[in-house]
Amino acid sequence: MVVLAASGALHAGDQDVVNERPPVSPRQLEQHWGVDCEALRRELLASGTVSAGDAATAPTHEDARARVTRWHAGLRLCAAIHNAPGAGETPRCPDYARAARVIDENAAGGDDTMQAQIEEALQCES
Repeated sequence: MVVLAASGALHAGDQDVVNERPPVSPRQLEQHWGVDCEALRRELLASGTVSAGDAATAPTHEDARARVTRWHAGLRLCAAIHNAPGAGETPRCPDYARAARVIDENAAGGDDTMQAQIEEALQCES
């Protein structure tokens, strides 16, 4: 029992051991969690607006609040898959984590810069 406690304490300071990711591809994680990050990215870029008050751009018959909630949940999953801490020093594009933060910061809607911020986070140069 003492050996196990000591072993855990030794590894607790080693972030690489504690935060080791499973040996699966990002696409496999997307399938497992039921999210298509590229489709979500295209939808957000094509939406023209992501404000909570504009339901005209919805691809289905969901209301604006449900759409923003779906986008936010998808962005959080995509951020965990593609923008995980320790995945590299340089920012990755698309930056799903940043796009999710923009939605968090503009939860009330009505921010005219929201779409520009989303586009900046998700639009990658080829």
